[in-house]
Amino acid sequence: MSVHSVRFAVRCVVFALGLAAPATLLWADETVQFPAAAKGGGDDSRKAEALVRQPAGGSASAKYPAVVLLHSAWGWADDHEGVALYSEALSKAGYLTLELHMFPASNAIRNGGPAAYLSDLFGALKYAATRADVDPSRIAVAGFSFGGVLALASATKWANEQYLSGSPRIAAHAPFYPLCWALKANAKGRASPIPTEAWQTWSGAPVRIFAGGKDDYEDRDPNACQDAIDALPESERKAFSTTVYPNATHGWDQQRGANFYEKLACKGRGCYNSNVPDAQIAQQSIRDLIEFLGKAMPPGAQNVGHESRRN
Repeated sequence: MSVHSVRFAVRCVVFALGLAAPATLLWADETVQFPAAAKGGGDDSRKAEALVRQPAGGSASAKYPAVVLLHSAWGWADDHEGVALYSEALSKAGYLTLELHMFPASNAIRNGGPAAYLSDLFGALKYAATRADVDPSRIAVAGFSFGGVLALASATKWANEQYLSGSPRIAAHAPFYPLCWALKANAKGRASPIPTEAWQTWSGAPVRIFAGGKDDYEDRDPNACQDAIDALPESERKAFSTTVYPNATHGWDQQRGANFYEKLACKGRGCYNSNVPDAQIAQQSIRDLIEFLGKAMPPGAQNVGHESRRN
């Protein structure tokens, strides 16, 4: 049994024995399983898994906004992965988080890339909406690199129609360094794992892309993500905005640095990519994410679209 399961079991024993609980609680983490979403809006026979972290010092009776966090291609068990930084900060800010366990390491990625995990993501969304401690109208998605591409794909109207039956809906999308050059190419008709026309019509939920000005995947082009947005149909652009950190590389918020040849880097031409962790930029991107979420899905309302800005 994992440490997360042990903590959750202890909490259950406390309540089962009728021991007094304080008005506010520091909730334990728990690993949960739920059905993946099938195309057509039903449930898949496959099970998906996520680590759930409830808000620190939260009330037992409250309904919280939630964020599904999508890790990078390193995998949830790899020590490069930095998703826990966001989960801990979001918990302190009053959000329930679900760290989706898509694959433990890069050698376990399914064929089809990020699109192959749409069923897991929408399964997590449907599961989160059933929890008594979640406000189903305020569930967002934040993804990193591989997970950022998935967060973008989940904002298309096509994906929502394929995996949901109208509700619940994702209230906001926050892709971090998601290969904007590929989004631009897809918007211009390049073949992709989802239908090429899917990149032309979006759900209308606000999408904030967080990008690094020195990201080798984007050929160190700080305008790459805005250029991708500009390639979308004009009627769809109002939902999109960017936050660019001029000195950030790909993976600025990861736990360890890396330098490797990547065929998708330099806008698909292939080159060496450097991930240089920067704690100061990471803390800023965490603050910016929390600010975006607070504006995109405030209590009792959902904003569709958000004014674009760049840092």
